[in-house]
Amino acid sequence: MIKPRIVFVGTGLFAVDILKGLLKNYELLLIITQPAKSTNKKKRTMESPVGNMAKELNLPTEKPLKIENINEEILSLKPDILVVADYGQIIPKTTLNIARCGSVNIHPSLLPKFRGPSPIQATIISGDKITGTSLMVMDEKMDHGPIIAQSNIILKGNENTNELEKRLAEDGINLLHKFLELYLIGEVTPKEQDHDKASFCKILSREDGQINFNESVILTERKIRAYKDWPGCWFLYTFNNQPRRVKLLDVNIRTDIISNVMVGKLFYHNNNLGLKFVDGWLQIIRLQIEGKNVTTGEAFYHGYQKNIIKTA
Repeated sequence: MIKPRIVFVGTGLFAVDILKGLLKNYELLLIITQPAKSTNKKKRTMESPVGNMAKELNLPTEKPLKIENINEEILSLKPDILVVADYGQIIPKTTLNIARCGSVNIHPSLLPKFRGPSPIQATIISGDKITGTSLMVMDEKMDHGPIIAQSNIILKGNENTNELEKRLAEDGINLLHKFLELYLIGEVTPKEQDHDKASFCKILSREDGQINFNESVILTERKIRAYKDWPGCWFLYTFNNQPRRVKLLDVNIRTDIISNVMVGKLFYHNNNLGLKFVDGWLQIIRLQIEGKNVTTGEAFYHGYQKNIIKTA
């Protein structure tokens, strides 16, 4: 069979792993990704992960502010299909329908669960035992179209977003290899999602990473794994009368009782740096004060002893 002619649309790290798999098996006509974004007041810009990969490999790339601005260029390439993964923008119907067989999306959840831009983080925070990828036909609504195929993976319960993202991308590209050509020749009939069972996740902001000490240690530990890269899990702590943002990187859940420490306070107990919550505490393995290097809990305690309670 002749290799399908594909236009790939993607932006983030999940899309990078999907793109690597596509390069091995398909004819890629064009890569579309989001434009470089400004990172600071000096007007420096940062390319998307897909943009960086395309540049390194000298792949034909477009970075439109709006994807519909290049509809004519896409049409001129006569693609069989658009393959979309982790693009980060709603794609209008006028673009979705350009290719001979429309557009498909590789989404890292078992749709209709966790439609939206942060399904991997939502999966970790929910404590799900099973997740997977969905290969779906795209329509103008977010993650709404009929399902071509899905694949499940079992979770260990200690994954962070980076680890789970890579597993799901590998799962997604395998799903594409198995079903894309069958779909293109009409041997797979997509199945409508059960829209009544749909759940949604949102774009994450920095504020989502602020630790709530009234939440359980179990939920907080999940958030630390889910928000590892962005927005991070952090709290404000006062050092020398100055509040500083402290990000937790690696922790262990502890449920033994520490009765003489207030909720929200750092303490040092049996050679462990801890942070008190309403239902237990977190043993801090690694952390980082904003603007400082990553450090261990032990080294942090010795550097900031006067700000940390030492228990018996």
